[in-house]
Amino acid sequence: MSFVKDLVTLDVVTVTGSMQIKVKDKDQRNGGDQENMPESVIDFDELFTKINGSATTKADLSIVAATRINLDKDTYNFVANDLGEVGKGLVELHFKSVDMASKSRAEIVARLMPKWGRKKK
Repeated sequence: MSFVKDLVTLDVVTVTGSMQIKVKDKDQRNGGDQENMPESVIDFDELFTKINGSATTKADLSIVAATRINLDKDTYNFVANDLGEVGKGLVELHFKSVDMASKSRAEIVARLMPKWGRKKK
């Protein structure tokens, strides 16, 4: 995704489920194949790309809620049905995350605006 597209859209996806992650132990990391080591325990970019396609993984994931907010404030929300009590708490967490991400995005845009030549009134 390009910087501009990242700037003008905000996506928040809340996923629940289970997954098995094999982490190499300390000895393997120090003496093992460093270039094939993941940068983090969970590579979210790769994980969500695989959700779009087909992959064999040791994970059972489902999307609880997803939100897209465009620059013009058009907003799209998805919330799974039949969530139960645990799912309702995850939906609350999702919308708190949407709120925090929106505020952070607004702060980033506000900092960039002077650099783009916008003048204050």
